[in-house]
Amino acid sequence: MAVIVFLDKNLTPQEKGALEEKIKQSPLVARIDYVTQEQAMTRFIQKFPDLQPLLQDLGTNPFPPSLEITIQPRYSRSHLVTSFLDSLKREKGVQDIQFNLDWVERIESFDRLVRAIGLFLGSLLLLASLFIISNVIRLSVVNRQEEISILRLVGATNNFIRLPFVLEGIILGILGSLIAIGFLWLIISLFPLYVGHSLGAFKEIFQLRSLTSSQVIILIFSGGIIGFVGSFSSLARFLKI
Repeated sequence: MAVIVFLDKNLTPQEKGALEEKIKQSPLVARIDYVTQEQAMTRFIQKFPDLQPLLQDLGTNPFPPSLEITIQPRYSRSHLVTSFLDSLKREKGVQDIQFNLDWVERIESFDRLVRAIGLFLGSLLLLASLFIISNVIRLSVVNRQEEISILRLVGATNNFIRLPFVLEGIILGILGSLIAIGFLWLIISLFPLYVGHSLGAFKEIFQLRSLTSSQVIILIFSGGIIGFVGSFSSLARFLKI
């Protein structure tokens, strides 16, 4: 959650420094960044390149300097934020304050909705994966009935007979997770390029993060677990030893 404090263009460096120090003393503030007029104009041109001729026609920089204040997450819903902003408005050199709390609440609500949908779809995909692996192992068992009968006759143990099918399920689960990671990498690599060309400045809303090494390991391990559970459940139902 960020607050943008627009400053007077005639504010002296000493006054600006004093204002920053006063803001930093607040326990609500996690970070504070100073944005000059030139930086503000550069950002605007990068986000809205089609409007650059309009700025050139003005012949001056219309953007004021500003302070971008990041609020501590634990205070995002506190009434102290409102009191803090009211005190900032009375400070010398402060022209205006932008704090879109309504938008933040809408985005957080949308985030919760997306997480719920993701959890629901993830559960469906998990069940589908278990079902597919279980049926693949079942077909393997049916296809190898003669081999299983021969192994029984020569004295093979139950675990010896089950082991290849369990390993097959684990391998299928790991391969499935690797394919999913590959598709995810393609989406992360190509989707921002599409968004950048089609949505312009709004591409910042759709920033995608690459998976960390620990997340990749967890996904691969989870795929192996799903394969093990799917194959083991199939063997318990269809392989009578």
